[in-house]
Amino acid sequence: LKRFYRTNKSINQCLRLSSFTLAANKIIKIEPRALEPIHQIKTLSLENNQLTSLSSNDGNGNVSFLRPLRKVKNLFLSSNNIQQIEENDLSSLTSLKTLAIDHNEIEKIHSRAFAGLPLTRIYLNHNRLFYLPKGTFDSFSMDTLDVVDVSDNAWQCICGEEWLADWLAAIGDRNIADGSMGCVGSRVCTGRLNEEEQHSVWITVVASVLAIVSLLILVAITFLYLEDGKRLDQLTSPLRRVPSDLLQLIPNSGSSISLPHETGVEPLIAAELTQKQPLSSSLRNSAIKKATTNGSNIKKSPLILASNPNELSTGSAVEKKRVRFNGI
Repeated sequence: LKRFYRTNKSINQCLRLSSFTLAANKIIKIEPRALEPIHQIKTLSLENNQLTSLSSNDGNGNVSFLRPLRKVKNLFLSSNNIQQIEENDLSSLTSLKTLAIDHNEIEKIHSRAFAGLPLTRIYLNHNRLFYLPKGTFDSFSMDTLDVVDVSDNAWQCICGEEWLADWLAAIGDRNIADGSMGCVGSRVCTGRLNEEEQHSVWITVVASVLAIVSLLILVAITFLYLEDGKRLDQLTSPLRRVPSDLLQLIPNSGSSISLPHETGVEPLIAAELTQKQPLSSSLRNSAIKKATTNGSNIKKSPLILASNPNELSTGSAVEKKRVRFNGI
């Protein structure tokens, strides 16, 4: 049997059926209205077939062939080729207690696929599930839930978004794993999240310290910049005359200092000589006479006698000495 559909002579007379099975056939597709004559059944078994979908197009869109079965309590769809469960595939099964859809090829389940179903037992093991949207099991009552099996799937745990591990831990012994739970069972995300939180704390501390140091450096740079600006203003401000500038540093009389001359002639410093005792006329005449007789032997003398006798007796004699500015 590969296809099941309704005819006028098919199962119209089976109004007293409570269980119906088409297990171990090769059914690929069931028409949307094929099960209407047995809408009163409590148990349906379609195990070990080749069903790929629970819905098919009846001309008005996709309709689930399970739609007429509002009283069914036990549905067995194990060992088929079903690939996904859409939002309305099971929505009409308001009395469903047990759903066995294990050993299929299911990769996707809509987040509201089980909404409104009073399920107490659900078997999703041995499929290709790698992710379930958050809230997929929110409609399950913790008071009536007995069995959940989601083992042997290709779970991929995304830390920070994975909720299934916490939910399974909350139901405790009702989670019966027939196979491997993968990363969901090991709860690797919990350890990773703890490590990430610790790393986050250290990163926050280091970032705060660096921010404070950077702020202090900026304050120091600003302070130095302002100080340099003040010094520059002082250097560029116009010079002002102070009262000390009006004082005469070199007296007009007495000693005088001559600066180096452009011609290279050594400067002379006229030093004030101490007053000497006036020479007597006889001594002065003998000195002049001696200087005249020995004129050929007299060289330039640093001492020049004044021709006026009063200059030696009353005025202060001036002695001119050669002084080199280079320290000699």
